Amino acid sequence: RARGSLAALQGVLPQSMVLPAALAEAVRTELDTREHVVRLLGLLEEAMRFVVAVGVRPSTPCGSAATVPTQVASVGDAANTLLTTYLRDVAMVEVARLAADLPPLIAQQACLAHLRSLFLAAEEKLTGPPAGAEASSARGTDAGQI
Repeated sequence: RARGSLAALQGVLPQSMVLPAALAEAVRTELDTREHVVRLLGLLEEAMRFVVAVGVRPSTPCGSAATVPTQVASVGDAANTLLTTYLRDVAMVEVARLAADLPPLIAQQACLAHLRSLFLAAEEKLTGPPAGAEASSARGTDAGQI
């Protein structure tokens, strides 16, 4: 189900293929229980479904301290929309759920362009690294890193 959303998402909104180091670290350190990972994955799936179904509406750009929504001018700008703002303003997710289910650093820094890589990193935390990643890590390569 989520894999179909990942493919559809890439067709609608360009996705970063690499998760920024701070967000990767947040996945490793701020998601400390299986339940927390599952709740984050649920929010990410919800965001992906909304992006695919309704697109991206005006919102706060990633990295912006603005509290007033700004007009998104292009798909590239839309990719930089803050995930938290999109979930709150477009997907209409309750603020209390966002506070409970989004780790603080992810809430502050993750953009819609990070949906795919963030989902895959959280999924890996839940299920373990893909087959073959352990062998690569043991040889000293970074293939198993998020």
